Amino acid sequence: PPPPPPPPPQPLPYSFLEVPNCDRSPPLGSSCVETPSRARWLAIKDEMKGLCDEAVRRRALKLLSRGARQRSALAAAGAPLFEAYIADRLDLDDPLEGLVVRHRVSGWLQGFLTRTTFTTWTPHFAWDSTHHASGLKGLVGSGRKLDVGAGRREGQVGPARARQTGAGADRSRACKAVVEAQEDDDPVHLPGESLSEALERQTRSGDWRTTGIVWPTIAEISLLAALGCGDWMLSVVLEELARDDRYEFCVVCATPGAATFYERHGFVRVGAIARYLDPEEAAQQNDDVPPAKPWQAYRHWAWGDERRESLRTNHGEPSYMMARRVARRTGEDARRASALLRQRDQRAAIK
Repeated sequence: PPPPPPPPPQPLPYSFLEVPNCDRSPPLGSSCVETPSRARWLAIKDEMKGLCDEAVRRRALKLLSRGARQRSALAAAGAPLFEAYIADRLDLDDPLEGLVVRHRVSGWLQGFLTRTTFTTWTPHFAWDSTHHASGLKGLVGSGRKLDVGAGRREGQVGPARARQTGAGADRSRACKAVVEAQEDDDPVHLPGESLSEALERQTRSGDWRTTGIVWPTIAEISLLAALGCGDWMLSVVLEELARDDRYEFCVVCATPGAATFYERHGFVRVGAIARYLDPEEAAQQNDDVPPAKPWQAYRHWAWGDERRESLRTNHGEPSYMMARRVARRTGEDARRASALLRQRDQRAAIK
């Protein structure tokens, strides 16, 4: 017999309209921090969905108050995370680590962030900021922070240049290509290498149909929503990664509306492309091995043999992938980072 349908979500015991934003000074003034187990994460997934919806609503209202048109404000605020996507990430991410921020008195959810090891679910995937399918060429001159190879022609050395005339001409906010200082004897940073090239060099293994293809040196920020504490949570997690020898890079599947937020924390837009299998054509040819479609922009969390209609309906626009290197702290930076982690521990001790 077919499995019984999942129970309907239970109504939340409070309205997110009543949840206050986190205090910024001092940070998390009236809030506490929790580091949940997987069972605890799964138990609060309905709260997480409610917080996502409320964060998007407040973002749109903020943009409207600044004079944005309604359509522009709704587009810039982005769409809230799907409930099924949240449940999938909480169920499948391995490891599943992160933070939850709650109001100390009421216990209302004010923010959450989960992180894991980056995993892909398609047999053909590549980090490539120069490929036309990545879509980065059209962002040159847009003011977004892009990988150093974005829009670069084959054989061209260095970052692409914005056009000199017409739409997208060079200006003070033109393509902020990131060029990093690199040491000649450092195997992680090769001279002249773009971020996407460094990501593509990383080891990966696994079966895309079962375990996924795991990239053990790349961490991923998988879920994040917050009411005033997003910067604090992301800063804490980046400092945790700086002390974790497993990871050299951190990536996130962002939205265009959240790009500025992640840019503040050192992330840049990188190209990611994939070749999805074509089950429709395989069925027509009675072929057990589906042929691969041409390279196209990557859609995170899409199965390698997902049908065309499902790619469009369930995943929408291509993923807005961003990345940065994990920064190892020394000197004064290490002391400031330690103070941030002590703050996390102090807030976690509050009951």
